[in-house]
Amino acid sequence: MKIGSILLLFFAISSQSVFANSNLYQISNVSPVVDNMTRITYIEGDFENTSPKTLQNIFVKINLYKNDKLVGNTLDHASNLPANTIWRFKAAAPMGVDRYQIIDVTLY
Repeated sequence: MKIGSILLLFFAISSQSVFANSNLYQISNVSPVVDNMTRITYIEGDFENTSPKTLQNIFVKINLYKNDKLVGNTLDHASNLPANTIWRFKAAAPMGVDRYQIIDVTLY
């Protein structure tokens, strides 16, 4: 439990909490969460469809870093998100990652 708490604190200090604010969407409340059962870390956040239309496909892409070196990527996907609705995305991150950055949001 202590390692998870330290990891969460480090992630919270070193990573962003808001990625984008556009006419179509806003991302907020991004943070790492450790599953106590599996010990897997997930990067979670709120994706809000602020457009007047349903978004058909959404991909949130995240770079993962250790010691300021890129060590991997992760993503989450949603389909058919209605207008003015929030989707809670959740992308797995391997142990040992000490920083993350949302690098892209793809909509189509």
